[in-house]
Amino acid sequence: MNVYFGHSRDLDYEKYYNKIEESEVLQKYNFLLPHKLNHNTKNGRAFYNKNNIDIFIAEVSLASTGLGIELGWAYEEDIPTYCFYHKKNKPSNAIRSVTDNFIEYEDKDDFINKLNTVLKSTKGR
Repeated sequence: MNVYFGHSRDLDYEKYYNKIEESEVLQKYNFLLPHKLNHNTKNGRAFYNKNNIDIFIAEVSLASTGLGIELGWAYEEDIPTYCFYHKKNKPSNAIRSVTDNFIEYEDKDDFINKLNTVLKSTKGR
């Protein structure tokens, strides 16, 4: 399963990437991490389709125009989308136009646990 992890550039994303890559339970998934050196960070509109992405995981604690555009593209392609946010942050209400799936987390370990739960529940879609 290809899992795209979208986020704001202002997020301390390397810490999330490290947690994802170090998690044994997440090893069975193919994570597309947009700011890894070996991944094209300038994906065009055509990238956001069901051939490339099975599920879109968005970290929406920080507002981001680019992430909003990506979420819109995923919505147009009917890609299942789940928005995670830190309990100290409130996600933009505008995101509710593309998904109703919002998951609050307390810290990066809680994020990984909840991410694993979401991915297990959507396997096979």
